[in-house]
Parts: sequence; C-alpha cells; structure tokens
Amino acid sequence: MTARATVEVSRLCVGAGMCLAVAPEHFAFTGGGRAVGTKDVVGTAELQLVVDAAKACPARAITITDRA
Repeated sequence: MTARATVEVSRLCVGAGMCLAVAPEHFAFTGGGRAVGTKDVVGTAELQLVVDAAKACPARAITITDRA
C-alpha cells in the first residue's frame, strides 16, 4: 500500500528539533530557526516516521494531510 500525504509545519514551531531527530529526511530548519517540511510522504514506512515526528513535536506544529 502506498501512502501519499503532505507535511506542513505551522508558525507554532518553536524550533525544538524533535521532528529533525525523528525524520530528518522530511524536515529542515529555516534561517529563522523554524522547521519546515522538505518533501511529501510516499510510502507507509515514511508516513509512520512523519506521524512519529508530529507526535514528538512539543508545539504540535506539524500537520499531515492525506492526498490519497
């Protein structure tokens, strides 16, 4: 099964870096110290990594939108 989703990081991001620790291929820091999503999710294993990153976010700033 293939999962397709978009990952977005809101302005609530406090730059804790938990998302980068959990799923570094899906997140990066901006020059302002906030994280951004770097690519869409394709595949169930990748989706689980991004879900885990969202759960680890202390600001709850990560939104995952299904694109099925």
